[in-house]
Amino acid sequence: MGALGWKIAKYLVYALLALILLVVLSLAFTQTPIFKSWLKGYIEDRASEFINGRLVIGKLEGNLYGDFTLKNISLITEPDTVLAIAEIRAGYSIWPLLSKSVFIDSLIVINPVLHMEQDAEGTWNLTQLPRETAQDTTSAPSGEFDYEIHLNRFRMQDGSTFIVSTDSLIPKRIENIFLEFTLDYVGEDFGLRLDTFALETRHPSIQLRSLGAEISGNSRLLNITNLDLKT
Repeated sequence: MGALGWKIAKYLVYALLALILLVVLSLAFTQTPIFKSWLKGYIEDRASEFINGRLVIGKLEGNLYGDFTLKNISLITEPDTVLAIAEIRAGYSIWPLLSKSVFIDSLIVINPVLHMEQDAEGTWNLTQLPRETAQDTTSAPSGEFDYEIHLNRFRMQDGSTFIVSTDSLIPKRIENIFLEFTLDYVGEDFGLRLDTFALETRHPSIQLRSLGAEISGNSRLLNITNLDLKT
């Protein structure tokens, strides 16, 4: 290799080292409170584009490349808080995204509290949450969703719902909601294993001790097997 070759090789090594340093600094910056505070605010602002309300996140923690935790989440539509969640934890891998796969190891929702209210015309407050966007009004067909989704474990615990309705058959309150399942979505096919679903209602009082099943299918076919119900 001549002098020119060695010079080019040296510059390439310098460029590679500079790139590695830039990546390391970028990764380090995402762990700082400044970046996490900015990201939390960005998520809150973006949410307002899709909902008729305000999303408030108390705290964002985690390394963001493999896990994160959101604390004290509220969805507010004046003057009420429609949804409050004590904590959301997620563990995942970002590398499968390169092959169009979403791999979530765990998604845990702790102590969600939902407020549902029906007005005199029979309209529920939740139906007014989605905000109509420009994309909703266009007639252009959306592209096919070609990502795989693998959710190893979803768990919701200590959930409750408060319901305001004139219908006496609808419970006034749902408590001790517990839900755990796994999900795989590939192409048009999905498979869901419902491990546990349990809840209690008040006025009237009903107890669902456990519901389990295996559900699979697509837009044309639905299979339910191994149904296990305990009341």
